[in-house]
Amino acid sequence: MTKITALVPVQNEEANLPECLDGLGWVDEIFVVDGYSTDRTVEIAESYGARVVQHEYKSNAAQKNWAIPQCAHEWVLIVEGDERVTPALRDEIQRLLDEGPRHDAYYVYRRNFVYGHEVRRGGWERDKVIRLIHRDRCRYENRQVAPEIMLDKPAGWLRERMPHYPYREFDQYYAKFQRYTVWSAIEMHKQGRRAHLTDLTLRPFYDFFKQYILRLGVLDGTIGLILAGQTACYVFTKYARLWYMQTRTPSKPAD
Repeated sequence: MTKITALVPVQNEEANLPECLDGLGWVDEIFVVDGYSTDRTVEIAESYGARVVQHEYKSNAAQKNWAIPQCAHEWVLIVEGDERVTPALRDEIQRLLDEGPRHDAYYVYRRNFVYGHEVRRGGWERDKVIRLIHRDRCRYENRQVAPEIMLDKPAGWLRERMPHYPYREFDQYYAKFQRYTVWSAIEMHKQGRRAHLTDLTLRPFYDFFKQYILRLGVLDGTIGLILAGQTACYVFTKYARLWYMQTRTPSKPAD
């Protein structure tokens, strides 16, 4: 039987980690890479028998690229602390490994639960990530925001969905909002992109309209409206940050 490692990159995930690790008792190795948490994350991981290594967090991609080669087995299931592996998904992965994978990596669709509500529309239903990979053939691209696995061949697909709880509390969104709008603006600035008036006016409006109307977020009720509004704010803020970066001038040194 093909063995598998569950790679769990975490930082201050004591609230999420027990439910995450509860679904991983079937794997051959649980490898938790911790970015020097200040809560009980390491203690909880060790109580589940996980191999725990602490490594300074610089970016999502860098942390995973550092950890992947150190997994004990060739096949690796990447599970974030806010993701869950259901029995149905477990069974599908085990069958795939028994039969022999035909791809180097596999996508899985996620079921997203935000502020206690499942989000079924607005584009969230299309949320897919590569989570099952061959250790020696897959690495993430070097970028801060939404890095993707670099592949020479097309990835396969898993049929079962993975539950995902990105934001249980309202303030969790805005903690990530702060980091990601900064990172997005920095990446755009490095690429030589510039913020124009249309980016600050039309683009946020269009993203709201696309998510709430075109992609039927309106059918999700109040949560659909809130998420579309947050998306518009996110888009406006990252371009506002880019505008600031491209227009500011270095301050003169004090006499």
